[in-house]
Amino acid sequence: MTWLTLVRWLAVACVLGSVVAFGVELARCIGAIWRGKPGRRTERPMSRLRHACAMGFGQKRVVERWWGFAHVVVFYAFLIFLTSTAEIFVATIWPGFRLRELVGDGVTGGLYLAQTWLAGLTILAVLVLGVRRLVMRAGLHSRPEAWAILGLILVLMTTHFFVMASALAQSVWPWWLTSGLPLTSRLSRVILPYAEPVGVMAGCLHLMCVAAFFVWIPRGKHLHIVLAFPDMFCQHRAYDAGGTPVLGPESPDVAQCEEALIQAMDSGVPEEDWPVLGIVRWRDVPRKMRLEAFACTQCMRCTHVCPMVAAGVGHARGPLDAMLALRRLCRCEEGTPDAVMSREECWNCTLCGACDRACPVGNEISARTIELRRGAVWREAMPASCHGVFARFEKSGNPWGYPRAERMAWTQSVLGGGAENDGENAGDDARVRCRVLLFAGCFASYDPAARSSLLHAVAWLKAQRFEVIVPETEACCGEPMRALGNETAFARCREENLARFARMPHDLIVTMCPHCAQTLREDYCDGECRLNVMHLWTLMARLYDEGALEMASRTALDGAVVHVPCHLGKAYDAKSLVNLARAMGARFDGAVERTHCCGAGGGQFFIDGGRDMARQRVRELGDAGAERIATACPFCVDMLGAAEAAQNAACGAGISLIPVVNVVDVLAENAAVPPEAWPRAVERLKRG
Repeated sequence: MTWLTLVRWLAVACVLGSVVAFGVELARCIGAIWRGKPGRRTERPMSRLRHACAMGFGQKRVVERWWGFAHVVVFYAFLIFLTSTAEIFVATIWPGFRLRELVGDGVTGGLYLAQTWLAGLTILAVLVLGVRRLVMRAGLHSRPEAWAILGLILVLMTTHFFVMASALAQSVWPWWLTSGLPLTSRLSRVILPYAEPVGVMAGCLHLMCVAAFFVWIPRGKHLHIVLAFPDMFCQHRAYDAGGTPVLGPESPDVAQCEEALIQAMDSGVPEEDWPVLGIVRWRDVPRKMRLEAFACTQCMRCTHVCPMVAAGVGHARGPLDAMLALRRLCRCEEGTPDAVMSREECWNCTLCGACDRACPVGNEISARTIELRRGAVWREAMPASCHGVFARFEKSGNPWGYPRAERMAWTQSVLGGGAENDGENAGDDARVRCRVLLFAGCFASYDPAARSSLLHAVAWLKAQRFEVIVPETEACCGEPMRALGNETAFARCREENLARFARMPHDLIVTMCPHCAQTLREDYCDGECRLNVMHLWTLMARLYDEGALEMASRTALDGAVVHVPCHLGKAYDAKSLVNLARAMGARFDGAVERTHCCGAGGGQFFIDGGRDMARQRVRELGDAGAERIATACPFCVDMLGAAEAAQNAACGAGISLIPVVNVVDVLAENAAVPPEAWPRAVERLKRG
């Protein structure tokens, strides 16, 4: 046996051994995932497949950053090099194998051209990623592992050049192949006397690097190569009739769970086996959540955009550390779910969705927080401040505890005491009538400043020929209850509101609160049917995109830096909102989907949290040169205004206070729908 043959079989043995090790470890990971609570994430498979392909093969989230294109090159290099690796492996076992004898010179030459040029691009991409790690080292995770992986990729691509040069040196190829690979052709002439041993050694080194990948993938962050696609396939809990994904966490059947609990108690089932809402025991962690832990790319994007981390709230570790803790616990099945996130982090999270939006594999990090809070509420282990919020809600139907009888008082001055307007501005042609059901929300119903913006909005809608309908009674949408883990109270709100909406024919639901808009549109949707809900700023932005909105002034927001509320800018494409605000002279302090939360979300407003995050956000807006802060959420207006006032007081006299304005008020004073654009605009809004 020659030494070349020995090297060949050593490489083959390494590959086969690594495949076995890969299979065993991957089976363990899948077993840990499968032991979780099952869920329903398989309906509308074609919509899911399209989404997974756009995220996976299209690298939708990855290319949003400048270095993302380097990652795309590496990703497609691995796909193309599956064929190269397979050919090298077969040729190592069977030295007489020639791919050109099976598929011909044309196909083989074209494949070799693609592989070799892509190998060169991949080497450049690896250098770009390496420079990025040197420049941005403070914001990256697992640096030793990452450097090792980049080194392996570099060796894989380099060995391909030597394998290709050996192939060119040992046979005659078409002129267009040698002309298309000038550097490889020159290398083939250099190694001509030693073409066979060089090719064998390069091929064996290539296979050993592949073997190292197989061993490491199930144990490191690159497990996402295998599990990211199923994670993205199962990302959304449902899709509506139009194939649009339904965002947000699962909506458990509270009544069914309570009934099962009563039956378990009556049947003498041990307490540790009683059904629960949320995550109480380790086996309550859903399969989807476990899958996310293993599919995590450990890129730290979630941590970079987390407002808790930016504000240094309670020394927050960030979403990535919680994901890594979940992964470790999934492997050993020891510990409690509380070990995933500290109590402080769990209850300080604003559920802004920035981490969900930033994740390149679509992990639902906010849903994990809600599940942990549900479990805490179920076993009555929530913070003391939550007890007061829940008690006020049970008594008055709103988290402040304001009287129910005063909720609809604001309608008297606008709609004359009736449940709807007289239709004088609804338009003479019934074909273009647009009935808007106005959902005021708790904040605008009780807070004087928010109510002023609401009345301004009603006047604008009526002036634009919308038929404004207001329910005789209104209940909270339930968003604070869901955010704080009280799923029972939220389910009751949803049932009441859906029944009320069904009794009032309408074309569109409009609200002034992004929290209400998000909840009514996403959390009230369990499948095919979803409510057609828009925030007023979104409505105006869509009219502007359609060319159906005229602006009286293009400088009304000069000097203002816009803070886009999380529920308008994180979950959805905010391009329309940005375009409309910029048309009025406003500026932004960065990409909308990566700006920090004001601190009011996730129920923080009601449990006296989020103040540090609000101060951090005000500092960021001030650093952007804001003369005014413009936003479109009553919670944001209140939090940012209070934070600016506190910061101003702390700095002492001589510091001017930056006013916080509602961008909808400014737009309502300067925007109008021309009569000729009305029919087209209405039909567009009715479609949602």
